[in-house]
Amino acid sequence: MSTNAPGSTQKISGLVSMVFLGFHVIGCLLITVVCELFLLSPEDFEDTKNLLNGLIGFEMIGMLITAIPFITWFFVAALNREKQLGHGLPVAPWWAIGGWFIPFANFVYPYYLAEAISKPEPHIKSITPLIGAWWMTLLIPLLIMRVQSKASLPTLQILVFVELGMLAVSAVLAIFMIRYINNQQLKFAGVVQAAPVDEFAL
Repeated sequence: MSTNAPGSTQKISGLVSMVFLGFHVIGCLLITVVCELFLLSPEDFEDTKNLLNGLIGFEMIGMLITAIPFITWFFVAALNREKQLGHGLPVAPWWAIGGWFIPFANFVYPYYLAEAISKPEPHIKSITPLIGAWWMTLLIPLLIMRVQSKASLPTLQILVFVELGMLAVSAVLAIFMIRYINNQQLKFAGVVQAAPVDEFAL
């Protein structure tokens, strides 16, 4: 097995991604406060629905901006793990990019890749709770986005609160996941003391 430790590109992109994720958490919370203060007792339902949709669009732009450094880190981390192993991963590193944009594949491949690069050997079938929680809190808001445009105003308000709350939690978990995977790869490279295989597994 190769002893490639995470390089500077992986470390820098991970750090930048964590900063953007932190701002994304703040943005989600601020939008939630706006909804709470101004939208719960609207006099004009149509204007309120338009404003809600505008806030959702603003939040989605924030997601796209945050995704750029995160996907960069994800791809570099996958490449580095493949070099450490000396053979291919079950999920090719390019899925760290394409896996987010291919319909239906984007529901599974980013998760599978994150699991694969966090384990001593990619074929280990255990579930890492941190990565599983990150994926669920990200997947549910993405599913909500597909139905909220057709929702009535009271339902839309509830969906927006749930979506923003889960996206904020997902961003926090993503910060911990970046640190966890980078640290795991240091352990695999022998830079720090190796952890038991099932330390973070169920």
